[in-house]
Amino acid sequence: MNSRLEQWHYRALLLFFCLLGIVEAGGQVGCVLVLVTCILSGRFKHLRLGLIEVGLLVWLLSGLYGLSQLDKLPSSGKLTRPLMVLSYLVGRLAFYHFDQDKLSKLAKTYAGALTVNGFWGLLQLKFGQLPLDSFLLKNPRSNQLWAPKQLQEVRAAAGLYYNRLKLAHMGVPALGLWCLFPAFWKESSWLRRAGYLLAAAILLLAVLWTHTRMAFLAGGLSLLIVLVLKKNSLKPALVSLSALLTALAVYASSGYGKGRLLGTIRDFDRRQIMLEAALKLWSDHPWLGIGHGAYHRLIRPYMPENRRSGVLLDSPHNLLLQIACETGIVGLLGFSVALAVGIWALIRRLREREASAVGAADQWALFVLIFMFILGLAHHPPHHAPVALLFYLGLGWAGYRRAAAG
Repeated sequence: MNSRLEQWHYRALLLFFCLLGIVEAGGQVGCVLVLVTCILSGRFKHLRLGLIEVGLLVWLLSGLYGLSQLDKLPSSGKLTRPLMVLSYLVGRLAFYHFDQDKLSKLAKTYAGALTVNGFWGLLQLKFGQLPLDSFLLKNPRSNQLWAPKQLQEVRAAAGLYYNRLKLAHMGVPALGLWCLFPAFWKESSWLRRAGYLLAAAILLLAVLWTHTRMAFLAGGLSLLIVLVLKKNSLKPALVSLSALLTALAVYASSGYGKGRLLGTIRDFDRRQIMLEAALKLWSDHPWLGIGHGAYHRLIRPYMPENRRSGVLLDSPHNLLLQIACETGIVGLLGFSVALAVGIWALIRRLREREASAVGAADQWALFVLIFMFILGLAHHPPHHAPVALLFYLGLGWAGYRRAAAG
């Protein structure tokens, strides 16, 4: 094993985790760099086709078949989105020969990067457009910089992603790291522990000010499920459940919460239209779907004439239904098998080595997968590139742990 090459591989992983938590395109660049170092360090010799890998291949190939039947391909952004699955290989291969200290540093890097991102979002709330915003932001009036319409002209925390949903969907898993990784709270220095607590509070405030509903609900439920599944974690699970129920009660009784809940009721009509249109599209292309990224182009004729614009055309706002539309029953089956096997592999490992960084990584990866699944009931999380990279990274870790278990 080449020690110098191992050092570069570790640095590439640190850069990947940092960029993934800060900027939109940085995660893709970091992912490619890590895969290059995986190739150079011979880590691909560990890759074997298992149920997760076969399931993802079936999903990927089903969508490619659909694309081959189209007269015109989708935009490059939508067409290349399935390539985020390369992050699976990072999770699957990059962590061989890693010790506990390196895993802890990677966790701190990702959580720290999201904290910086969240702090930037809080500065945006306080001061409005910042100097860096004018350089990076193409559309100062982007809908994703502002709270939902029922809150009128209220600025949301969007961070350096410049998208409130991306900050929420990446920030909640980072908050999960603060909760699940012992490296943050077992420091001998009280000053460091206080610093970690302050950073977690900053990120929590930023995610709160993204004005999202489903992300917090999915995060709370996911943490509760992981704690219930852990050995000897009934007391923390009950505390988490009490905190979740209390937060929901306070939220529902506040004027802000009532407004958001009324908005949810009004959303039902719109979501019903999206779901019905998506089901009709799927029924016309049941087996292999319409192709990766083609939903936006082909859904229009299935929508009512007065609803053929905006967010209604982007997605049915349901993870499994969009996969069914774009890759058919075959692709949906492959994706579902990969996800289910990954979750089951992590559940089996959950009771082992609880106090170690490896055990904490198992818990966090399970948290990420469950979070994305619950979030996928009302969103299509892989629509956003950083979120897709994080999802496949967690699934890759599950594949790595499944292979390590033999």
